[in-house]
Amino acid sequence: MSRKTPPRLQNRRTPRWLFCALEQRFGRFSLDAFATSRDALCPRFLTRREDGTRHAWLDRTYANPPFKLMAEALAQAVREAERERRSIVLGPVGCSQEWFHELAIRGTVYKLDRRVNYDLPNGQPTTSADRDTDIFAFGGEHTNPDWRRGSFRVRRLELER
Repeated sequence: MSRKTPPRLQNRRTPRWLFCALEQRFGRFSLDAFATSRDALCPRFLTRREDGTRHAWLDRTYANPPFKLMAEALAQAVREAERERRSIVLGPVGCSQEWFHELAIRGTVYKLDRRVNYDLPNGQPTTSADRDTDIFAFGGEHTNPDWRRGSFRVRRLELER
């Protein structure tokens, strides 16, 4: 029996403090690849209708895709890394998922030092995270040269709040 993620968790918003911490660590982002006009974190963004998995990304793209699009979003990040464009993708810890072993392995997986409480689509903060988050970094210094040998590149990422 498959377990589906409830729709309210598919479209979770990135808390502003987390986005700022990621920009501090990885540099200013130029594109938010999965946004709405209400919750875009960058001046340039792609909406759900535009579908961030089907458009070219800019260097330093930020992506917080719905869980159901993780494989497609990571595949796009890999394609963009091949074009020498860097990106950061937020996602659930997916160690047992095919996308983790075939796509996330090509970049650097950052393990956060805490659970993140995401905001609901209406902007309301939540207080009880139901899963851990990984940060997947692709392109440039984040490329994993040993991915073909099955070696993951994992780093710890400490967040100040």
